[in-house]
Amino acid sequence: MRGWLAVSMVVGLSLNGAVAGAQATQSSPQVQTEARGESIVSAPPSGYRGFDDDDLREAEARSRRVRNALIATSAGVALGGILLGIGASQCSTYQRFPDGTTEVVCNRAGDALVPTGGVIFILSAIGMIASGAML
Repeated sequence: MRGWLAVSMVVGLSLNGAVAGAQATQSSPQVQTEARGESIVSAPPSGYRGFDDDDLREAEARSRRVRNALIATSAGVALGGILLGIGASQCSTYQRFPDGTTEVVCNRAGDALVPTGGVIFILSAIGMIASGAML
């Protein structure tokens, strides 16, 4: 296994050196000099399109939208956490039944706020992770 790794590294380094040497000996493909001393500028490849101001504006707008989505979903996580915490504080007793099941007894506010806050929290956390990955 070590021999194979060593051979791969030597071959890779030698290929890298050969490519660098070949590039150093060639003249620039953009500008070629004729015998009379005049320069001829060749066009870039047909499929090549460089970056311009439109691309920059589009990238700025896209990053602004993703940043706003990250801020909004972070606020949603905070709101969901607050609602979940308030709803959980409205739950007073914890009952254990003989068959092994348990139940938390809440008043009406707790019954409404715990599921609502939990759903907002979970969905906003998913959105926050997705928008953070896009940024």
